[in-house]
Amino acid sequence: MRRGPRAVGRGGIPALGGIPRARTPEAIHDPRLITQGPRLTRRRFVALGIAGAAALGGGGRAARAPTDLRVSLPLNAYERAFLGRDVVPPFEREHGARIELVGGSAEDVVREVRAGAPPPDLLAVDLELLGPLIGEGLVGEIDEAGGLPPGETVPGVLPALERGGRRYAVPLRLNVWVSFYNEVLLGRAGVTPPERWDDLPAVARALGGIAGGGGVALQGALNGPAGQSLTELIWAFGGDPLAPVDGGALAAGTFLRDLAPALAPLSREAKIDTTTAALASDRVAHAPNWAFVAADLLLRGGKREIAAYAGPAGPAGRARLISGTILTVPRRGDNRAKRELALAFAAYLCSRPIQEALAGRLAWTPMRRDAFAAAPEWQAGVATAAREALENGRALPPLRDRKALDGALDDAFRDIAFAGVPPRDALDRAAMRIRVVR
Repeated sequence: MRRGPRAVGRGGIPALGGIPRARTPEAIHDPRLITQGPRLTRRRFVALGIAGAAALGGGGRAARAPTDLRVSLPLNAYERAFLGRDVVPPFEREHGARIELVGGSAEDVVREVRAGAPPPDLLAVDLELLGPLIGEGLVGEIDEAGGLPPGETVPGVLPALERGGRRYAVPLRLNVWVSFYNEVLLGRAGVTPPERWDDLPAVARALGGIAGGGGVALQGALNGPAGQSLTELIWAFGGDPLAPVDGGALAAGTFLRDLAPALAPLSREAKIDTTTAALASDRVAHAPNWAFVAADLLLRGGKREIAAYAGPAGPAGRARLISGTILTVPRRGDNRAKRELALAFAAYLCSRPIQEALAGRLAWTPMRRDAFAAAPEWQAGVATAAREALENGRALPPLRDRKALDGALDDAFRDIAFAGVPPRDALDRAAMRIRVVR
């Protein structure tokens, strides 16, 4: 659920109760905090290649639709103003059609469509919602749309857009965890950010007496964070979180069991907002969190001593779970012109100039590799960490019941880390629950 502007607490630290849940992050909305990126002039728009129309093989004006295009994009007030002023008008002029940006949360829009309401022409939803939409036949394929997604798309997200060899969505913005750390606290403890998971226990022990009794945290809260922590750990040890009974999954579970006593106590309830607050108040010196919380820590919070990197690697390498917002075309009859216009607008939003504008003005994490350099100066280090995390990241396939998967992995992580359940027992139970949702 998206929320309005965040309150700011004492000492310049934001009142974190307004931070949304991890998979629908609020973008930066205060125009005083956003750097001025390049305006989307007509010259830049034409250089783009007629806003994606050429990618559809029809030339600029052949794909024009006779009516307006309804696009469901959950945006806050500042985002909506920016898109309405600088992003949408060039496309409208070129195609002779009006883009209507429909408000409301993606969940509300999907609920209305399921109840029989006319769907929008282009729908932006959380990546995790795609599986149910495909399973219910609510969205169509986009395989025939040439150039979507573009070649510079972060490759790790592509498997999450496909089922049965058919593509159903393109990414609009990506989200990924990076590891935030407090340079001052690590320096005081005489340690550096761990490059490998095997180094993390020693760092945690060294920091234990420095940062409020527990310097290293993992996100272990219910409703997704704990499951994401376990997913990334299983991948790093060479296992499969969708069938966590292999040697890699067991190695990850055993490592978690041994690491748990050295973790900060708040790991049990750690999620996006509590982790951000702990980093902001020096109660934690090293923890994973979504890259976009850099705005709360560095910009609004003034925590210049906090830096970020992609995170530690395991025996099978570094592995982060990719999330984000995707664009898909709902099924709504045989209006081919409307469908082509929707795909052209999707291609436009995925283009390099637009992705650079969204990164520079809204601090969004781009879906293109070639747009990260447009990040505002204050965000540059975190943007670099996010790009590395995404380059080594993976996305789960579109499952028909992602919440059930998250619940099974949540419980396995918490059983191992906090309840003393043997790793094999916890993982076996999770595997039995996961079989029914694949």
